[in-house]
Amino acid sequence: MLIRGHRPEWIERSPTIVKILLIDDHAMVRDALARMLRWLGHTVLPAPSGQAGLARLETSDGVDLVLTDFQMPGMNGVEVAKAVRTRWPHVHVGIITGAPELLAEHRDPVDLVIFKPASLEAIQEGFSQIVHSVNHIGRTGAPQPS
Repeated sequence: MLIRGHRPEWIERSPTIVKILLIDDHAMVRDALARMLRWLGHTVLPAPSGQAGLARLETSDGVDLVLTDFQMPGMNGVEVAKAVRTRWPHVHVGIITGAPELLAEHRDPVDLVIFKPASLEAIQEGFSQIVHSVNHIGRTGAPQPS
């Protein structure tokens, strides 16, 4: 069990701080995921919807990863991923889903998939490739001309 404000000893902080735009329409899920990501040492920018997330990405420098829920009203995670790929092609995109069967045909614009309920181990494992990329390729999340 995780206790608020306490990071279990087995959780290792990431050697690279990744700046993450976290999009989820459920506040409790978004807050819990943000807490886990911060425990791992990352910077988290929360957003309650795909539209709000893209607006936040417009005004935020150095975002390395957009991590979005798959099933959301208005704009789903795949739509968010496609928009990010079009405008910010060097920003990594991850999707969090409790319905992997719905994501199967839409996997193309996504670098990372985390299945709900998300554990700290699953997040650490999934992020290892993103952290490696940020370390070796660098941060190039500048918007592309429209």
